[in-house]
Amino acid sequence: MAKRNESKKRIQALLLGLTGAALLSTASLPSAHASALAPGQARVSVGPAAYASLPASTQAKAVSVSVTAKKIVQSTSALKAVLFVPVVSGLKDASYQKSLNEKMERTAMADLDAVKKQAASGLAAAKKAGYEFHPYEIKLQYSAGLSGTGTDSAIVSLKLNTYIFAGGAHGISRIDTYNVKNAGSASAVTLKTLFGDSYPAAINTEIKRQIARNANGYFKDAFTGVAADQSFYIKDGSAQIVFQPYEIAPYAAGIPVFAVPLPASSKPIPAASVQVDAKPVRTEDELYKADIDVPVLSGLLDAKFQEEWNAQMEQAAAKELDSLKKAAAERKKANPTSFIPSEIKTTFEVASDGSPAAGGMVSIKMSTYTYEGGANGDTHISAATFRNASQASPVTLAALFGSHYESEVGAAVQAAISKDKENYFADDDGFRGVTADSVFYVKAQDVYVVFQQGEIAPRASGNPEFKIPLPTHGEDSKPLQVIVGSKALSGVQAVPNKDGVAIVPVRDAAEALGYKLKWDKRTSTLELSKGSQWTAVTIGSDSYTYNKMAPVALGAAPSYDSKGRMTVPLAFFTEILHAKASYGDDSVTLQK
Repeated sequence: MAKRNESKKRIQALLLGLTGAALLSTASLPSAHASALAPGQARVSVGPAAYASLPASTQAKAVSVSVTAKKIVQSTSALKAVLFVPVVSGLKDASYQKSLNEKMERTAMADLDAVKKQAASGLAAAKKAGYEFHPYEIKLQYSAGLSGTGTDSAIVSLKLNTYIFAGGAHGISRIDTYNVKNAGSASAVTLKTLFGDSYPAAINTEIKRQIARNANGYFKDAFTGVAADQSFYIKDGSAQIVFQPYEIAPYAAGIPVFAVPLPASSKPIPAASVQVDAKPVRTEDELYKADIDVPVLSGLLDAKFQEEWNAQMEQAAAKELDSLKKAAAERKKANPTSFIPSEIKTTFEVASDGSPAAGGMVSIKMSTYTYEGGANGDTHISAATFRNASQASPVTLAALFGSHYESEVGAAVQAAISKDKENYFADDDGFRGVTADSVFYVKAQDVYVVFQQGEIAPRASGNPEFKIPLPTHGEDSKPLQVIVGSKALSGVQAVPNKDGVAIVPVRDAAEALGYKLKWDKRTSTLELSKGSQWTAVTIGSDSYTYNKMAPVALGAAPSYDSKGRMTVPLAFFTEILHAKASYGDDSVTLQK
C-alpha cells in the first residue's frame, strides 16, 4: 500500500488533468471505427458567440465547424496501427466538405493497406530466416485550427502527421496539410492566397534567413525555394512552412517547419479554440518502458500562462520518469531473478477546448497507468480546468455550482451510487463527499467527477466517473452584479441575452476602470481611451478592436438597453480592455 501511495503522489505531480480526445488502445483488437477526438486534438469552433464572460453554464452553444476523429485501431503480430482520421463537419459548402473528408480517409487507408502488406511480407521473411520480428507500426494524428479575418472568411487549417515504422533503425513521419476557406463555395487556400503573387520571394527570403541561423543543421544548398503546392498550415498568425524528413535536412533534424508571419491584410484573428498537441516521450531499457504523451498548449489567450503550463508539463514528465527509473533499479537490486520492468503510459483527453462553444473553458483529463511490480498496475486520473482569457484563471466546482457545491454535487454523486450501491464500498469505506480537491473535468454541458481506483469502489471497477449537468441559467436567471475593484456599480448588471451572451452597460464600468469616453452621435460610436490605449465600439457592429489589433467578434453587437444605455458583451472588458474577471454566486468582479 505504501508503494502504491508513493506512486500516486508521483503521478499527481506529473499532472494535472487535461481536455475531448479518445484514449489510445494498445490491446490486440480487430479493426475498429469510432467517432472521437484524437489524443491531443482540440475541437475547432467557428461561429458567432462571446468568449467566456459568465460561468460556463450561462454560455449558449455556438453553431460551429468541428473536426472530430474516426478512430481506426488494428493490432496483430505483424502490425500495430492507431489512426485518428480527421472528419470535418459544419462547413458551409457540404459538397467540398464531403470531398475533403473522403480524400483524407482515402489517403489514410492507402497508407494502412501498404504498410499492412509490407508487414505481412516482413513477418514471413523473419519466420523463414529464423530471426526476431519487430511489428511494423503506423500512427496518424492531426491538429486543427481556425484563422481568418472574420467568420465568413474563416480558414480551417489541418495538419496530419503520419508515422510509419517498417523495420530498420527508426520510423519516418510525413506531414500532409489542408487549408480551406469556409465559404458557400469553399476553396483551397494557398500561399498565393495569403501572400499575393510575389509570395515565393517573400517566403524564400524569410526561410533562408532562418536557415542561416543554423546552417550546419541543413543540407548545403538543399533549399531552393517553396513550391506552388508547398505544404503549410496556419498557426499563431503565421504560415508554418513544412518540409519532409531528408528533404532539406538530415533525419535528426526531424520535420523542418518555418514560421513566416502572415501579411497584415490576411492576419488571422486569434483562434477561438485552444489546441493541445502531444509531445511524445517513448523510451525503454532493462528497467522500464515509458509511453508518455506530454500535452502542449497553443492558442491560449494568456501567453504567459501557456508558456508556464507547457514548461511545467515537460518538467513533471521528466521528473516522473527519473523517479520511476530509480524505483525500478531498487526493485531489481532487491529481487534480480523475479524482476519485471516498470511501465508508465499516459494519455490525455481534451474535454473542453477554450472556444465559445465550450464556454471559454479549457478542461483536460489525463490518464496515467503505472506498473511497478505485483499483479496489477494502477491507473490514476487527474484533471485541470481553467478559463481561456487574457488572464487565465482556474475553474473550480464552487465557480460552476456556487458556494454550496459540496452539497449539490455530493447529492448527485450519492444518488448515482444509491442506484448501484452493491458495486461501491459502504459507509466510511465509501463515498464521503466532494471537496475543493475533488478531481473533475468539463465536457459539453456536463461536469464529470472522477474517483481513483479503490477509493470508493473495488479496484476492478476502475476509475468511477459521475456525470452531473451544469446548472442551467437562461434569460430568466438572476443577473450578476458588476463590481469594479471593490465598488459595486449601482444599476449595472451582467445579463444574458437571448443567445446566452452576457451583456453589460459600458459607460459606468469603463469609467470605473479608468477609461475616458467620447461619444460620436453622428456615427453612434463610443471611443474609449486610457493613456496610449484606445478602442471604439459602434452600435450594431459586432466588431471589436484594441489599438491596432485585428477586429474580433464577441457574439453580440453594441446596442441600447431599455434605459437607453449602450451595452456591450461582458467579454469586451476581459478580451478587449484586458480586465481580469472573477465570479461570485451573484456577482462578477472586474479588476484593472
